[in-house]
Amino acid sequence: MGKKIASVLVPVALAVFLILVDGCGAYNPNGTGGGGTGSGSSPGAAQGFYDCTVQQDAPAMEALILPTDVFYGVLGTLAPSSFTPSALIAGQGASGTTTYTGNLTEFLPSGSTSNSTVTATDLPNESISGKMTLSGVQVGFGGAFLPTSSYNYTTAALLSTVGGAWTGGLWDGSAVTLSIDSTGNISTTSGGCNITGQVAPFSNNTINVFNVTNLKFNTSCTVNQTASTAVAIVFLLPDGATHELLMSATFGTTAASVFSGIH
Repeated sequence: MGKKIASVLVPVALAVFLILVDGCGAYNPNGTGGGGTGSGSSPGAAQGFYDCTVQQDAPAMEALILPTDVFYGVLGTLAPSSFTPSALIAGQGASGTTTYTGNLTEFLPSGSTSNSTVTATDLPNESISGKMTLSGVQVGFGGAFLPTSSYNYTTAALLSTVGGAWTGGLWDGSAVTLSIDSTGNISTTSGGCNITGQVAPFSNNTINVFNVTNLKFNTSCTVNQTASTAVAIVFLLPDGATHELLMSATFGTTAASVFSGIH
């Protein structure tokens, strides 16, 4: 989000070097066992926030599937009190009663993009496991809902949860302190690049996700552009004390970025 368009915020929002989740669905090391056929269309069945591991180089992936079946998967390195994003997989997918599939886009901090797919078996409100393509390579992945003490997808999002100053950065390495006031207004400055926008509970506020609108980088930024979609989520990191704000933004299918911050 700052110096390059490929470093712009992502909807989301959108964090695991350790998966501290009981019963986490582990990835299939052979990249098999994904979504099958005959499960029937069931829009929204796979929705939720999944704390995942990915076969390739064992990175973490924080995956958000919205009620509309839109997918945001932020890959990165998870430490006890931080999360460092390295890629974003985003796009429109589809739920079956026990499956999830999608033809998505992979965005990298370098600005490059590639086609990505996901084919998975989903246990609603519990776990997901299957295969996806990353930079043209098929890998296995799997994950599970966090314990409710760390994050509860099915509770209403509160502005008081996302408000305050979040110290972190954009995935291009730019250090950023992002501030959100009591009404959801975003303000920040990164190397002279001012970023503004508004955060509000998602849709009818039945899930613990924030929609980010009018996310704009002003004329002092390398690219003066407004995100086409953006979402944010707040959850507790593995140390059990540090809160993470993960915000993901896309600019169509040509660019994206992720903000990761803590307080």
